[in-house]
Amino acid sequence: MIEIIRGHEYLSHPFAVSLYGSEVYWTDWRTNTLAKANKWTGQNVSVIQKTSAQPFDLQIYHPSRQPQDIQSIRGLAVDWVSRNLYWISSEFDETQINVARLDGSLKTSIIHGIDKPQCLAAHPIRG
Repeated sequence: MIEIIRGHEYLSHPFAVSLYGSEVYWTDWRTNTLAKANKWTGQNVSVIQKTSAQPFDLQIYHPSRQPQDIQSIRGLAVDWVSRNLYWISSEFDETQINVARLDGSLKTSIIHGIDKPQCLAAHPIRG
């Protein structure tokens, strides 16, 4: 591991961190900011947003970070007890229900060949 930035005024209490392109992004609780810097050198630190409250999570949404092999996704359901995410997808003219851990790991298809499903629901307490 290589340290790229330390002791900067906008890096006093980081909470969430994400990488995208050539930048590293983070939220900071002491400065109430969303900031970024060059992920290779730590240079060009800049504040993207300053807030009146402590920023928490940080997520980057961009088409290049989305799955490209799935033609259609719908019917999203979250099981917060077992920490699983379920969704309906259509791949290669077959509709199926998929499941993965909330962190994206252990993705698998659990039911195949469903005829025109419209929605999906999970009941975490019942399993």
